[in-house]
Amino acid sequence: MTASEARNSLPADYQAQLRDDHLRPLWMANVSAAMRAEPGQPLRRAQPHVWSWNTVRERLSRAGELVDVEHAERRVLILINPGHTSPDGVSADSSLFVGAQLVLPGEVTSRHRHSAAASRFVVEGSSACTIVNGERLSMEPGDLILTPPHHWHEHVNEGSEHVIWLDMLDAPISSALDAVYFEGGPRTPVSAQVPERAAYRAPGMLPFRSPNIAPQRYPMLRYRWSEVQQALAALASAGDREHPVHLMYANPETGASVLEAYCYSVRMLRPGEEVDPTLSSASAVYHVVSGEGESEIGGRTFAWQQGDVIAVPSQLPLRLRNRSSSRPAYLLQVDNSPLQSKLDWYREWP
Repeated sequence: MTASEARNSLPADYQAQLRDDHLRPLWMANVSAAMRAEPGQPLRRAQPHVWSWNTVRERLSRAGELVDVEHAERRVLILINPGHTSPDGVSADSSLFVGAQLVLPGEVTSRHRHSAAASRFVVEGSSACTIVNGERLSMEPGDLILTPPHHWHEHVNEGSEHVIWLDMLDAPISSALDAVYFEGGPRTPVSAQVPERAAYRAPGMLPFRSPNIAPQRYPMLRYRWSEVQQALAALASAGDREHPVHLMYANPETGASVLEAYCYSVRMLRPGEEVDPTLSSASAVYHVVSGEGESEIGGRTFAWQQGDVIAVPSQLPLRLRNRSSSRPAYLLQVDNSPLQSKLDWYREWP
C-alpha cells in the first residue's frame, strides 16, 4: 500500500480528530520518511552551491547606498542555500548561518549579545575593530574573530575604507531548539575599552596559573591570518605532497574547537594540487581566502576564485583542485563535526 493509499484509508472523521488534537500518524510518508534513510544517502535539504564573491560584493555595496547601519542593526546579506525553500530559511548549509556584513567608514554599530555563537572572518578592509566584552580586537583581512555566546560585541570602522567580513553563527541550531536569546545594550565608552590580550601569542606557551584554576573556555578571541599563513607555509615546506596542508583553529588551553559546535580549519592547496577530503557525515562551508580552483561535489563541478563561498552538504564526495600552477590557494573550512560528535552522529567513510 502506498503512503497516499494509507492516508486515504483512514476515515475522514478520524483524520479530522487527529488534526484537531494536534496528532499525526507516524506511518504517513511525509513523517516516516524523516525517520528513514538509505545508507550513505541522508535526507539532506542543502544542495552544493557556490556564492560568487563578485556578486555578493556588488549587492552588498548597493545595500550600503540604500540602508544606513542605524536602521539595519547590522548591514548583512544572508547566504541562503538553494535547497532551503522555506521563507524562514537562513542557512548556508544544514546548520550554519553565513552572512556578508558591510561597515562603512566612520560607522559604529550597536552593542548587543545573544545566545548564538558567532565568528567573523575578514574579507576586505583593515580599518575596523570588534569590541568583545570591552576587549578591542583589530580586524585585518583573513583574521578570525570570535564572539562566543552571551558575549557583548559591537563594531567600529574608524578608517577611510569600507570593511567586509563573513558572519558565521550557529543560529539555525539555536533557533531549532527555541534557544534564541538577544539583548541590546549601550555602546562601550572608549575609556572602558581594553587592549587585545597578548598572553597567547607564543605557540605552546600559556599564562602561568595554579592547578586549582580551570582552563578558560574562550581564552583567545582573535586569530591573525599573518600567523596562520606562516604556520601553513612551514607545514608545507616540512612535509611531502602525500599529506595535505591542513591546520585547525584551536582553544590554546584545551586543544578543543574554538567554538563548540563547529570546527574551523584552513587548507593550503599547493600549486596544481588536488585533495580528496575524507567523506563524512559533517556538512561544511568553505571560503576562498585566496587563489582559484574548482571543487567536485557529489559529481558536480564548481569553479571558484578569491572570496567565493562554497556549500558542501553532508555525505557528498568532495575533491578540491588548485587550478594555478604557480600559486597556492587557501580555503577556510567550517564544518559541524564537533556538534555531530557530541551527539554521537558523526561518521566517516574510507
